[in-house]
Amino acid sequence: MDSGLLSLIPLNSKSLCENLIADECVNINVVDPRKSKYGDFRFKVNNTPSININRTNNCYKFLLIFLHEWAHYLVFKKYKSLTKPHGNEWKKEFISIINPFLDEKYFPKEILSPLRNFMLNPRATFSSDIKLMMALNFYDIKNNKKYIYELNEGSQFIFNKKKYKLIRRRRKRFLCKCLSNNRMYLFSYFAIVD
Repeated sequence: MDSGLLSLIPLNSKSLCENLIADECVNINVVDPRKSKYGDFRFKVNNTPSININRTNNCYKFLLIFLHEWAHYLVFKKYKSLTKPHGNEWKKEFISIINPFLDEKYFPKEILSPLRNFMLNPRATFSSDIKLMMALNFYDIKNNKKYIYELNEGSQFIFNKKKYKLIRRRRKRFLCKCLSNNRMYLFSYFAIVD
């Protein structure tokens, strides 16, 4: 692991992460944030496996993304491409990798409880777990922005340079009206708005 990557992982986790990747031949890259995913594992024939992780100011999210993608690498190493991306083999590897980290030395107790619950049956993305995401988001640096769930009904906000009005919360999304074209849109629970 290079020093740039180490600076994005919680201090207490560095030695565990270094032990995970010791003697492994994997390119680990920190990339600019993408809207569609937090990270990915790739392998092309005649090429070194690579893991791409979105840059984030939240070291706990970064660690979870790294461990998630590392599980993909280990599954690939054992089974090549004969398994489902987030199938039972991946779940087993992910649980095995993350178990040593499920301690207050590595994650704050506010994150540990929802994380332990999530790890009972991990899904393809931890952003599908509202309690875990809320605990993780507490450690984000938002630069005077808010999550949409922090707004009240009737509040106005800006998203992608357009003005919206929050109409109401649905189960896991928010119904909002674009004030420039009067169309209705659904926003993710964790959309960041101005």
